[in-house]
Amino acid sequence: MHAAGYAFDPEFIENVKDWDTAVSSGVLEVIERLCLREAIHENKEAHENPREIITTESEVVVELVAECERQLAVFKEREGIFTKPNVVLNAKKLAPAQWWGNYGGHLPLLSRVATTVLAQVVSAYDSSFLLSVCPPLPTQACLLCAHIDVVLQQ
Repeated sequence: MHAAGYAFDPEFIENVKDWDTAVSSGVLEVIERLCLREAIHENKEAHENPREIITTESEVVVELVAECERQLAVFKEREGIFTKPNVVLNAKKLAPAQWWGNYGGHLPLLSRVATTVLAQVVSAYDSSFLLSVCPPLPTQACLLCAHIDVVLQQ
């Protein structure tokens, strides 16, 4: 997910042709997962027929992934609107979702994938570090017990 976050962040659009293997494979993996998720959500038959299982090998998912990869090729080659100096300048000035909204309209599937990826909360710290630094959040049960203690003390 981090690799895809870097790849789809418009601030780094000038580096798009220089992706290494880790970034490229990370982007392709995320595309496959999000296309699978979209196919599951859009397939009304799956809700009516729960025995039908949609996988990454399902025809609808393969078609979505292929279309998204074609759109990714346009983005990576910086074709069309991505060649304009104002678009490249705004990649550094606009929020990523706003940039994709303004300039990614001709790549609707890739734009949805990019905005979904960029909306994820990420941290540069390991979760074990964050848990050791931050105090644990009280649970509903803890809050209820504290409330009962206060009531009993009155």
